[in-house]
Amino acid sequence: VIDTLRADHCPDYGYPIDTMPNLRQLVQQSVLFKNVIAPSSWTKTSMASIMTARNPLRHGVRGVQDVVPHQLTTLAEGLSQNGYLTIGVNTNPWLKATFGFDAGFDEYETTAIQWPYVRAREVNKIALNLLRKHSPKKPVFLYLHLMDVHAPCTPKPPYYNAEPFLIPGHDTVISDEKLDWLYRKEGLNAPGVRERAIELYDGEIRTVDAAIIDLIGSLKNFGLDKNTIYVIASDHGEEFHE
Repeated sequence: VIDTLRADHCPDYGYPIDTMPNLRQLVQQSVLFKNVIAPSSWTKTSMASIMTARNPLRHGVRGVQDVVPHQLTTLAEGLSQNGYLTIGVNTNPWLKATFGFDAGFDEYETTAIQWPYVRAREVNKIALNLLRKHSPKKPVFLYLHLMDVHAPCTPKPPYYNAEPFLIPGHDTVISDEKLDWLYRKEGLNAPGVRERAIELYDGEIRTVDAAIIDLIGSLKNFGLDKNTIYVIASDHGEEFHE
């Protein structure tokens, strides 16, 4: 799950910029779902729907203190009951075990839930270490929640290259991290700021695109490259002051 990824910034949904050169190749061998609606505009509610196959009115996880009801069978529980090893690596604070999102997982690791979030390639390493720990001889359900695309966006080369940004009318250069924060949280609206925020966002999509393909390659070492279904999705989108 790529947190905060909006569909219209993906090439296969019509975006004119190639933000996903690797996954775009994977799409050629895949089923692309085009009529998809997020159950909610924030992670906790949306992921409760994804994990329980219930809409928010049914599962009731809508507020900051709500917990996934134990009487609902989660995806991980269903697969565990049918012989799967279930592993989750989460980097989002709204998906902690205290909110019930660990239900059905043999391993559920929540790491670095304060910004800066653990990057996708580090999440890959954690997941691969957990696979080595169990040396699975049975089917595996592996769930990774990736936060790179979530604000504040700070992509690095080679996925993003740009000169330092000077806000018109100011004498000092502002860091991309601060710019993204001021734009999203305080409504900074100087010329070029929105465009820069979108460039940063797109750079993080490229970062995750590369990390996911890296993971798929690494899974071959565990014999998980055959008879494997990859599901790549988002929990909700993102706004740029629309």
